[in-house]
Amino acid sequence: MAPKRKRTRREIEEALLQNARVNATPAGPEEPTDRKKRRKRRNYHKRNLDKEFAALSIDAADADVPTANVQDVVMTEGATVEQEVKHTGGGSNGR
Repeated sequence: MAPKRKRTRREIEEALLQNARVNATPAGPEEPTDRKKRRKRRNYHKRNLDKEFAALSIDAADADVPTANVQDVVMTEGATVEQEVKHTGGGSNGR
């Protein structure tokens, strides 16, 4: 089976709107079982589209943000090594 093509942001937004239109509350009275089925169907599709949208956003964010080298930034009690050196003066002060 071929891998599923990733949808664009616009395609996902259109699918969300279509899902809301198709599974909208009917104008007339509705049986409780029909209401439950409709809401389950709507939430199922919305949840899957939201996951796809989030994955697309994460992929875009990963492509935009360069990754930092782990050795470049070392945290020590909330301050980076560079900040700690600047804070202490970086040398002896003759005491």
